Amino acid sequence: MPVVSLSAAVGRRLQQLRLNAGLSRARIVRKARLSATTLQSIEDGLTQPSLGTLSAIAGQLGTSVAEVVREVKRATVATSASDISMVPEQIGRAIVALPDGVDKLEVAEAAAIRCALELAKGNKSAAARLLGAQRQALGRRIGRLRVR
Repeated sequence: MPVVSLSAAVGRRLQQLRLNAGLSRARIVRKARLSATTLQSIEDGLTQPSLGTLSAIAGQLGTSVAEVVREVKRATVATSASDISMVPEQIGRAIVALPDGVDKLEVAEAAAIRCALELAKGNKSAAARLLGAQRQALGRRIGRLRVR
């Protein structure tokens, strides 16, 4: 899974807990006193719930806010490490396929940037952190290498 926002990770975890418990959105909405649109937006990762809303939803799911956050953190760390370990393999495949006479170092750098941007869902600041680079320097390299 690519690097995701906290809202998306929390929403995904809440939806997973709800489905595992066999509960409908309608029931959670009714018991937690939320609108259907709010719960759907939270589960879809479009809205970050307030602490009160998260607590109300977690309570209806038979868990706590702390447990939801702990599970989100555990899942995020595990999947991010897995995604990052794939980057060298993807870059290696791109370089091997190049014909002679092509600047392989620039191609490798562009591939690394593309992978980081993909993992960061286009967020240049997050991609820069993945690459251990400064945001401004990454922006200049993206322009120079014409990374899309």
